[in-house]
Amino acid sequence: MASVKRRDIEVEVLRIVSILGIAVFHTFLPWINALFHNMDDGVGIGVSGMTTSFTALFLLALIALLGSFGNNVFFMISGFFIMPSLEKDSRTPGYWKRQTRKTLRRIAVIVASVAIIGALCWLLSLVLPMDYFSTGVVGRFTMGLEFIWLYAIIVAFAPVFAWLAVRIETWANMVAILFVTVMGLNLYVAFFDQVAQSSWVFDWRKLLSGATYVVAFLVSGVIADSWRSFRHVSGIFFIGILFVTVIFMAGLALPGDRAVIGALTYKSTSVLSFLLAVGCLMQAMNLRDRHREQRAVRPVVDESGLSWAEASVKDRWNRVIISAASGILGFYIFQSLFNPVWESWIRPLLCAVLGIAPGSTNRALPLPSGSLLFSHSLPGMMTYKPVVVLAFIVAGTLLSALYIVAILLLDRVVRRPLLKLMRLA
Repeated sequence: MASVKRRDIEVEVLRIVSILGIAVFHTFLPWINALFHNMDDGVGIGVSGMTTSFTALFLLALIALLGSFGNNVFFMISGFFIMPSLEKDSRTPGYWKRQTRKTLRRIAVIVASVAIIGALCWLLSLVLPMDYFSTGVVGRFTMGLEFIWLYAIIVAFAPVFAWLAVRIETWANMVAILFVTVMGLNLYVAFFDQVAQSSWVFDWRKLLSGATYVVAFLVSGVIADSWRSFRHVSGIFFIGILFVTVIFMAGLALPGDRAVIGALTYKSTSVLSFLLAVGCLMQAMNLRDRHREQRAVRPVVDESGLSWAEASVKDRWNRVIISAASGILGFYIFQSLFNPVWESWIRPLLCAVLGIAPGSTNRALPLPSGSLLFSHSLPGMMTYKPVVVLAFIVAGTLLSALYIVAILLLDRVVRRPLLKLMRLA
């Protein structure tokens, strides 16, 4: 496994958090869409018992933030480390030649990863009971992977961004203005002009989604450039944005204001998700620096050269985390390609927790009022008991965690070894 000396464990933990956030978000996405965006496709996923449940609305509102949060964290970690490195290199001769070579290599890793995981999905379709490659293959590898291709585009333009950042004195101010503009447009889209799932790729709202992640990359680069200043407020900002998010969502869930929750958590437009990602990034970097300072005062034994059997329990955990976090790109690709299959597997299990039959089109949930699942809320309406909602959330989260473990194990034994054979890792 990877050596703990090479990478910061705090950053790797944040990568794992972003992976978990993405997985949990997609697990509960049918219920989120039905509750907050009126996108119930008539498959009877049991939203009727949730519309008047504070517990369900509150927890699913928080989960709805995790999708955009995880994506933003992915771009922010990249920007935080890539931008300062490129900016330093841009001051030396031969910059463009070096970075062209490195950029092509990074893009080759992305393209090769898509090819490897695409082939893996095809092989899985031969042995698993799923109809995966019969239709929609082109869309699955284009718009289905729009997040991955956007990352490739940002990687390609990163040397240009860094070169400009060094030579434009007002670069940080320009990024701040861009941030305010994009977030303002995001709020407009979220509240007044939400884009359909099947929107054209060049729809301005789709392009705005991409611009949001470009801003995430650039903002984290600015934070890295002025880290000494930002570090002083990192803890306060992190705690503050967590507190505001929890209180705000609870305040909206209490009266059951589903429309506003839907607007504030809508895809990449969510300002709260963006700020949560910023807060988590800053806190992770703050903890990293604090631990470095502690090690400088009280040096610890370097176990990076020890075997697995010789290493301490803490070091073993660190190695597991770092190895798992190294599969973040593979996870995003596999999750994007395999999500329809995962959803078809997970939905019946979660429907069983809610006490409904998957495929039922009856949203009234015709169960007796004395059912262990429900309590009376309003005349003629039934509300899931909090314990049922909690069981539903816990079950979905645990299944998501198992899904992550399976993907990361596949990534470790398939994608990464093949990249090494290609001399891309």
